[in-house]
Parts: sequence; structure tokens; C-alpha cells
Amino acid sequence: AKLLIQTIQNLSGLTIDHYVRVSLLGFYQVVKELGPVDVCLNQAAKDPYSGVDLPAGKSTLDAKQALSFVRQRHGLPNGDLDRNIRQQYFLSQEARKVLSAGTLLNPVKMNNILGAVGGSIQTDTDLVNLATQMRNLRPGNI
Repeated sequence: AKLLIQTIQNLSGLTIDHYVRVSLLGFYQVVKELGPVDVCLNQAAKDPYSGVDLPAGKSTLDAKQALSFVRQRHGLPNGDLDRNIRQQYFLSQEARKVLSAGTLLNPVKMNNILGAVGGSIQTDTDLVNLATQMRNLRPGNI
């Protein structure tokens, strides 16, 4: 992680204060606990490598479809750059769902989601500190 951070900083000129790495298995588990997530696509997405097959417009994705959606890189005009944008979009949709009253006010669901998150991420800071830093982050800013 340290070498990756140094490389990104050297190439981009940006400063990286902290990092969070989510494994694909962890991503799947978080979405599975959170439940179906809605996305809206400008055009259909189909890629035999990732397994994504979604129409243009609104779709409700289960954990398997969500994993295929964020893994797609083939067939995207800008390849991995579009993949990163897609992942950010999906995270913002997940954040909206987590911040909804139906999730926040359900202690069992929140406990399951926090358990899935805690077991699936690697970070250079503790989760309480990370959550505190992100408390004012809005889904549209992800």
C-alpha cells in the first residue's frame, strides 16, 4: 500500500492522507447485507468477462449483479477510468441506502452491515476514526 500511495502521489501531485482497500469478496458481503441497490445507466452494460448484463435505465442489483457491475472494464469507452467512475457511483448509491432511515433505524441490519464492512476492509486508520472523518460526507461527494 505504501508503494502504491507513493506512486500515485508522484504521478498525480496529489497528497493521500489515508487509504481504504475493500476486497471484492468484502464488497460482495457488504452489498449482500445491505440488500438490493438501485442504479440508473445512460446506456446498456454488457460484458461477458465480468458477467454484467444490464439495460439502460434503472436497475435494482443484488450482490452478484453489483459485483459484476463494478468489475466491468471491457466495453467501457475509457476502460479502467470509467470503471473507477462506476465504482464511485455505486459507492454513492450504497451510501444513500445506508443513510436512509430504514437502514439507520434498524439495529440488526446496521450491526450486520458494520460486521461485513469491518471484516472486508484494510485501512491505515481505525474504523471509528475513519467514520468520524466521514460523518459529514454526502453520497454525492463520493
